[in-house]
Amino acid sequence: MHAQTESLISEELVFCGLNPKTLPIIKNLIKAIEYGHTALILKEEQLQLFATLPDDVLQLLSVYEGRLQIQRHHKQEKRVARKLLSMVEHKTSANNPSALMPGADESQKCAIDGAVENKLAFILGGPGTGKTSTAAAIVLGKLLQCKKPKKISLVAPTGKAAVQLST
Repeated sequence: MHAQTESLISEELVFCGLNPKTLPIIKNLIKAIEYGHTALILKEEQLQLFATLPDDVLQLLSVYEGRLQIQRHHKQEKRVARKLLSMVEHKTSANNPSALMPGADESQKCAIDGAVENKLAFILGGPGTGKTSTAAAIVLGKLLQCKKPKKISLVAPTGKAAVQLST
């Protein structure tokens, strides 16, 4: 952020009633946002500086669970969290994991059963642990549940993993 813009924001926050001692923390929040973060974890003494925010400042900033955020980011994260929770809480009838992936070990059976039963699942594991095979069994289980084909989305952290999921 341009230094003059940062200075104007700081002046406006102080004018709205924010304690001037919080300005270095606000600068750190701005830097954190520039690096792609949405919140700044506050230390106990920093939290006390933000204990009572003036109403004008509450429209701009949020302090929640020890984190300082721009109010817009806080609301967006709460909306995404609610959506993810609703997806996780939605259960459907499960298939037999052993039938979907013969030879699956217990952790794979548990992953298949959980993922087929829920609308959202994360499959994690090191190289060679059967993530791709487990994902294929999950897709099969999801397709067997549907009377007509539905959209199933798969994501992967690397290009190589994405290629493996698509084959």
